[in-house]
Amino acid sequence: NADAGSVVIFEDVTELAAVRRQLKRWRGIGVAASAIAAALLVAIGGREFVWTPAPQTYVAVFAKDDVLPAFYMTFDLARRELTIRPVDAQRQQGKTYQLWIASDQLGPAPQSLGLMDDTLAPTKKVLSQYDQGLLQRATFGVSLEPAGGSPTGLPTSPALHAKLLPVAN
Repeated sequence: NADAGSVVIFEDVTELAAVRRQLKRWRGIGVAASAIAAALLVAIGGREFVWTPAPQTYVAVFAKDDVLPAFYMTFDLARRELTIRPVDAQRQQGKTYQLWIASDQLGPAPQSLGLMDDTLAPTKKVLSQYDQGLLQRATFGVSLEPAGGSPTGLPTSPALHAKLLPVAN
């Protein structure tokens, strides 16, 4: 028995051994609980901070109002390659469709990305000269131009516009 401020003295060796076993068991439980807590912290924290890659595939739909789209574009950002397909676009005698890109980084006027296939087959373009970030934020357009393309270097008719939308992987 102990008084306040005095050292506890065990009456026999059996009592001391029992206390040591209890301390050892509680120490083991404490170490196991700490290990579990650390593992949970790593698992939950790691899940929150894991780098998820940015989408690499995008789409754009060129439509006027709420009608069937005229064109559908897919874009592979990693390769900077676009494929634009006609959906409800019609061939017009003496005319051709021209693809455009517009961005504040490129200046106030849209830039031509070239003519689309006159047979209205899918048209592929590689845009390696443009930065990936610019491409993600740019506005794309399709205009109907005289055969051979715009004579002014700018769209000569109203263009259908679209922005790239990421495709969930």
